[in-house]
Amino acid sequence: MKPTFSNEHSQHLLLDDHHKAGDERAKNFEDMLKKSISSSGTINPNEVNLKSNSIDFIYIQLATIITSFYHRLNLPLRVCLSPTYELLSYESLRLTIEVYLPSQIDYVRVGSVSLIDDYLARRLMIKHNSDNKSYVAMIHARVADVSQLSKCVLEASQTIGRGIKLPSVLLNR
Repeated sequence: MKPTFSNEHSQHLLLDDHHKAGDERAKNFEDMLKKSISSSGTINPNEVNLKSNSIDFIYIQLATIITSFYHRLNLPLRVCLSPTYELLSYESLRLTIEVYLPSQIDYVRVGSVSLIDDYLARRLMIKHNSDNKSYVAMIHARVADVSQLSKCVLEASQTIGRGIKLPSVLLNR
């Protein structure tokens, strides 16, 4: 099941932000992120490269790994880039993963990946190697909000007259 990438509102805000800033790098990053997440059915562990020096590349790989986890659950999924006014002070980018909750007739947030850059590292004085000038860039990932995710799985797994049929990846083998 392919995720729907971004809702209309977030997408328009992101595009407006990119056009106003004239930031071609941000637009290319967004396109690469969309392509990576849209094409990820399952992740090949040999393709994961956590030794990269690029924080953008690591962010995309982490987002792809987490969304592939949700693909395996076969739930209605939506992946959104949060608009700037929703970001916390330390975030420079947030990708939100939402799953449809039938009882609320809406999508609920079950996970997120945030790019923090060096905002916290500067405040905590966390530096890279012996070089006193370069601060560590950080990524924060919330893989699963277990309470929200369990609601979504249980509601989506209900069958008429037969109880609950959980997705095969959750069954004990």
